[in-house]
Amino acid sequence: KTVFFSNVSHEFRTPLSLILSPIDDMLADTLEPLPPNQRIRVELIQRSSQRLLKLVNTLLDFSRIEANRISATFQPVDVGQLTFDLCSCFRSTMVKAGLEFNVDTGTDTNTFEVKSIQSDETLSDLEKEKRLSEQVFVDREMWEKIVFNLLSNAYKFTLEGSVTVTLKKQLIDGVHCVQLIVKDTGVGIDKEDLLKLFQRFERFSKGTKRRSVEGSGIGLSFIKELVHLHGGKIYA
Repeated sequence: KTVFFSNVSHEFRTPLSLILSPIDDMLADTLEPLPPNQRIRVELIQRSSQRLLKLVNTLLDFSRIEANRISATFQPVDVGQLTFDLCSCFRSTMVKAGLEFNVDTGTDTNTFEVKSIQSDETLSDLEKEKRLSEQVFVDREMWEKIVFNLLSNAYKFTLEGSVTVTLKKQLIDGVHCVQLIVKDTGVGIDKEDLLKLFQRFERFSKGTKRRSVEGSGIGLSFIKELVHLHGGKIYA
């Protein structure tokens, strides 16, 4: 499946980019703005096209990983600060959904806690308190994809309750590393499906409540490959 879709994806990428460009221009046009009903339709086209382009890019990344044509570019990073900043991108989304959003990026890093509050309340008083005492070698772009994918899944399948992100130092098999934990109070996964959770094109949300029906079944599998490129492990 991956090989087939990767070949097709090469043919999809350019037309999709050409479709999205005029759509973006239409939505950004203030001189001749779209009527409200037309804007809703065009925004739907935009979201669907962006989703398809994201899928295309993920499949192309898969093919590069399989062909050993993609490698991580490691550099020393303040991973606590980076993770905190990435989580902050989800702050307003969690608040609007009525979810409690807790982020602790390590014993010596930033922490904030966002309760279910009104969306018009400012969050400027959230303090960035402490950081990791040392930097960690990671690929920044890959780390961003890992964090965003895990948080997107947590948000999608958590209709009420909380999402909690924890980053902490760990000593695993004699190796000093960091452990990223994303926990939520969502619908959960049956035990028999856990072993297949990171397999490609597997989806276990049939019949469960969630915020969106979108999903290709390759996100977690792709994240697993990125984690392995860092010499790490991912599990649920």
